Amino acid sequence: MKEEYLTVAELSERIKYSVQSLYNLINSGSLKLKRHYLKPTPKKILFKWTAILQWMGEDITFEGPTQNFAVKKPLPTEKCESELKDEECAIKI
Repeated sequence: MKEEYLTVAELSERIKYSVQSLYNLINSGSLKLKRHYLKPTPKKILFKWTAILQWMGEDITFEGPTQNFAVKKPLPTEKCESELKDEECAIKI
């Protein structure tokens, strides 16, 4: 599968983070060079879409001979109390 690379503006539009927030995530070290993004020139930043999906907590599964990929939400790790039945709930810290 060919990796999809996005500019700062394209990623901002796709994940609904402001451009400044993306720069802040890079500056804070939350997004790592060569893992989440590349810098082909000193002023250009290209984000790896699959790495961003993983960073956001999405489970990426590759299927079929053409290696199309589907994005699936991770399964809940803990069950809620019995009165909530099978609904997902937030884990209190």
